[in-house]
Amino acid sequence: MAVQKVLWLFLIQNAMIYEYFYSASREIFVCSNCIKKNHHVTAKIHVDEKNGEKFVELSENEHICEPKKDEFAARIINHSNFMIVDRDDKTNPAKAIVFTSKE
Repeated sequence: MAVQKVLWLFLIQNAMIYEYFYSASREIFVCSNCIKKNHHVTAKIHVDEKNGEKFVELSENEHICEPKKDEFAARIINHSNFMIVDRDDKTNPAKAIVFTSKE
């Protein structure tokens, strides 16, 4: 079963988000709500060749959809409540461990 890639663009000032789905055939993310109105707002992830960091390039098209309320803000995990176990082994990839209590 393939994992569906999703990209959320956060509007910090009013706690709203635009949700994009990944179009594998076009190798871009497409706004989920704008496409329902036959309007294409896209985003593409690139890697900076100088430092290897990823960044998002947004299309020039403006959204015609309304952003959704950001319901994820309440689920943000404090950095002291998780740890990343990074491995260089392809058969045993990196994992995030989340601590659900302080004990």
